[in-house]
Amino acid sequence: MAAQSSPLDFTTTKDYYNRAKVLFFMGYEKNPMTLVTAVTILQYWNPSGPEHVSIHNSSYWLRVGVGLVHQIGLHRDPKPDCSDRHLRRRIFWTLYARDSLLSAGQGRPRAIHLEDCNVDWPSVADFSSADKSTHAFVAYVKIAGLLGDLAQWFLRGSADAEQQRLAFFDRLCAWAGGLPEELHIVNTAGEYSRYDGTVRSLYLPYLMAVMMLYRPKQILHSFSEATMTSTIAASCVARIFEDALARGEVRDGVAMSAIYLLIAGIFKVGSLSHPLLRLSTLEELRIIAMSLTELAKTWQTATGSLEILQRLRAKFEATSSPPEACPLRVKVSDKILFEPFGPSFSPILKLLDQVETQPLVQRSSDNPVKGGEIVFRPQDQLPNPTQPLPSNTCWT
Repeated sequence: MAAQSSPLDFTTTKDYYNRAKVLFFMGYEKNPMTLVTAVTILQYWNPSGPEHVSIHNSSYWLRVGVGLVHQIGLHRDPKPDCSDRHLRRRIFWTLYARDSLLSAGQGRPRAIHLEDCNVDWPSVADFSSADKSTHAFVAYVKIAGLLGDLAQWFLRGSADAEQQRLAFFDRLCAWAGGLPEELHIVNTAGEYSRYDGTVRSLYLPYLMAVMMLYRPKQILHSFSEATMTSTIAASCVARIFEDALARGEVRDGVAMSAIYLLIAGIFKVGSLSHPLLRLSTLEELRIIAMSLTELAKTWQTATGSLEILQRLRAKFEATSSPPEACPLRVKVSDKILFEPFGPSFSPILKLLDQVETQPLVQRSSDNPVKGGEIVFRPQDQLPNPTQPLPSNTCWT
């Protein structure tokens, strides 16, 4: 249900935030568990972007919360006879996931380091019942942690880059392959599951990790320097938000959605330079811009993401060369990363499926799957995004 204003509302979110902040610093609340819970909620009110120095943003309150976590001892696994052990674990892993996402979204060090903790990973046993939401929380913490690990790897650098890249690839495949059936976008019969916005949003940090792992050194310089893997991931992000827009769910999304949309938009701007992708890219950029506009009704920081993307696109189109018709290559092994979405989730995935099942138009005698890569040649055409989607897509 979309958030709506009410004539009975007597104050603003800013007023509520200021009141809670005063109570916190005046020491009104004495229960440390209540304090850390309140701080966890306070960090979601962001009046400005991370580029501004502020004591009213997520990074500030996150570190206040982590400081309380260390004082309380939530980073240590509670004893079996502890009456609130499951609550303690849920609070800790909620802050850990948030810390990991902020690190990836803002490019800053994490506040929680698991090397200093001995808390077991969350499980459905930490909740009163094992339903879809509990499974989603466990999966969310794990993919957020993976994304945070990837961000830290980029920030710190590594001598064994290729080995680390393969390790992250394996972890991504293991995460997607280990999800329970109820969190799948495509079921075991190969059909799209009934639409669930919570399940869809679970794949956004996964796709962001794919985009980061396969990012080229210069995303906007020339598409020939980019990889199709990150471009396909960006296309899947756009599709997730397209479905959410159709249902009026975007404004109810989390603030991190602005980062997912911005990163995806940057990769989509880079693909404007290729004639095969330009038509679908224009439509996906429109979806991304609409999503950021809608998200800004709830989260002000989305406005900044939209402005950055608009400036970037204007600069790119003013300085880029004419579209270059070069082959697009995707490693066959990388296609595993998109198996959770099925072959028709995005226009590029649909083409990827067609390349393997039918001959290329005007192609030579060379095999389209060559040297471990699937080759898209300039004469191959992407589906027109303005045409109706096939009946087996996930608009149910």
